[in-house]
Amino acid sequence: MLVVAVRSGADPQDGRIAAATPYAGAPGAAIRLRVTARGAEYDFSYALPGEDWRVLLAHADGTVLASERTNLFTGTLIGVYAARDADPQ
Repeated sequence: MLVVAVRSGADPQDGRIAAATPYAGAPGAAIRLRVTARGAEYDFSYALPGEDWRVLLAHADGTVLASERTNLFTGTLIGVYAARDADPQ
């Protein structure tokens, strides 16, 4: 399962699932993960070996990354990672 989860102080420990799709690759096959930023919007994409990029979540709101009053970074991070045999539920 490929998952985009959002975590904040109000979310449960594992976060809120914003998007998910079944993993269609072979067990143990490589997968590429990518985050594309456009101003305050983010796209989360993945690619299986020999295939084009597929968007898992487009236009995710990134305004939580900055304080509205000061427009300064507040410490929120975006990152990608992979885990084997993980269950997002």
